[in-house]
Amino acid sequence: LINALKSLSQNENTQIIMTTHSSSVVKNLGFDNIRLICKNEETQLNEVRKIEKNYLPTPSLNEVNYFAFGEILSEYHDELYGYLQIRAIDEDDKNTSQNRFDNWLKNHGCVKEKIWIKVEKNGSINSYNFTLPTYIRNRIHHPENTNNLVDTTDEIHESIIALQNIVSSLI
Repeated sequence: LINALKSLSQNENTQIIMTTHSSSVVKNLGFDNIRLICKNEETQLNEVRKIEKNYLPTPSLNEVNYFAFGEILSEYHDELYGYLQIRAIDEDDKNTSQNRFDNWLKNHGCVKEKIWIKVEKNGSINSYNFTLPTYIRNRIHHPENTNNLVDTTDEIHESIIALQNIVSSLI
């Protein structure tokens, strides 16, 4: 559907307007296809803003919501984390371990200050020092592990900023 609409929009005197809350739709559009309608606080009038590329290489509804509405979502954190994880993988080593990536984050300015408690398959309990981004990533991907404190919105925001700073440093 999105490809058909994008194709149709190329016709002369044709404009396609649709609204969505679907991250799948947004991911299938280019930055030049997305606009945000919001109220200008000074004039109280609606204005149309073009969505610019920020930190992720493809459009992300979570990133749009972060910048447009200040939404601090673990989903946006997860997208940034995954994007950096792919960037950190050596071309010769396609299986970068979590510990190796966490050390990569440390080498790019994050601090290993969070303790992750894990019950191993054999029943033993181990604790690991991780950076805040990896700790939050583990909370997102392992909600069944109730041995760790739930991250706060402030921690997610702090981690998002740290990940954005790393992305900026790599550009």
